[in-house]
Amino acid sequence: MLIYIIIFTYLLLMAMIDFVIKKDSLYNYLYFLFAIFIFFVAGFRAMGNDYDGYEEIFKEIKNLSFFQILDPSKVFVEPFFTVLNISLSGFPYQTILIVMAAANILVLFPFFLKYSPYPYVTLLFFSGMFLYSGIMGSIRQSLALAICLWAMVNYNNKKFWWLLFVAAMFHYTAVLVLIVRFLKNEYYSRKTYITIIVMAICSNLLFYEIFKRLIVFLPAVVTWKLEIYLATEEGTHFGLNAAVAIRLFTFILAYTYRDKIQEKFPKYGAIFLNIYFLSLVLYLGLGFLPQAAVRGSIYYLYVELLLVPMILYVSNTKNRIWIFTLYTLFSVWRHYEMITVYGETYMPYKTMLFDLL
Repeated sequence: MLIYIIIFTYLLLMAMIDFVIKKDSLYNYLYFLFAIFIFFVAGFRAMGNDYDGYEEIFKEIKNLSFFQILDPSKVFVEPFFTVLNISLSGFPYQTILIVMAAANILVLFPFFLKYSPYPYVTLLFFSGMFLYSGIMGSIRQSLALAICLWAMVNYNNKKFWWLLFVAAMFHYTAVLVLIVRFLKNEYYSRKTYITIIVMAICSNLLFYEIFKRLIVFLPAVVTWKLEIYLATEEGTHFGLNAAVAIRLFTFILAYTYRDKIQEKFPKYGAIFLNIYFLSLVLYLGLGFLPQAAVRGSIYYLYVELLLVPMILYVSNTKNRIWIFTLYTLFSVWRHYEMITVYGETYMPYKTMLFDLL
């Protein structure tokens, strides 16, 4: 458990001084060192969510021929990850985790440094929400998410399509980011936001049976995955839970500060708010299928890591204190959930480095 305490304590301290520290070469150097540290924590781990599952995938894929890897009845992971497994088939399984950890960090950490007004505040919130479940868990989707962040800031140019294609080749759910192309880079009316939320609630309550019939028209791999969710999550339903409450609160807070956010961040302020709104709508609208709700909305939920620092940036000192404190408590709660609800997966932390020494 010590490793998690060290990470959280360091990020909390750096986040608190992020409001006043100069973003100079020393700042970038410390940021780089932390990225290296997380690379070793994530890449050389000998535990974590999906650790055993990815090892099984590695063993199965490396024995397939080229034509077999194109057969969805034999391979249920995306093409680029399949090719990566085959390319590294002559190396130990741990190599996959090392390469994916490096890829995740090389794509994600520079994005936070460039687009967040307070990168360490972003990392503090990220650590509780996605560091362990993503970079140390669902490594395919985590990489797709990181790539999609770059696609979102390039939503109105050709780079978007190339980035989205690469992301989808690591996790098919990345295609959901196509919705961003239809968003306006300006705030919608309050009536529009409310109407869409009402529609999401109706979907949550009424759409389950219709959805079961529609999935057969989706690609085979997607249908296979959704049918697993339907079978294992029957009777499970997301309603007005803590995740919905936090997203709704964050959206309302950002909407309240919308004019100041637009003034200070004219290029991305409005589009980030609208993208984040999608995380609320999809999570609520797909609540009848929890895994789809979580995995579908997570691409837009990542924007919270940028939106909250933007709120902090434009708020006055008094409001900044309580807002930062509140979201820090959210982060503490998410860390606590990680080591309790998912404690069997992450506790204790194990690394192959000690076995090599």
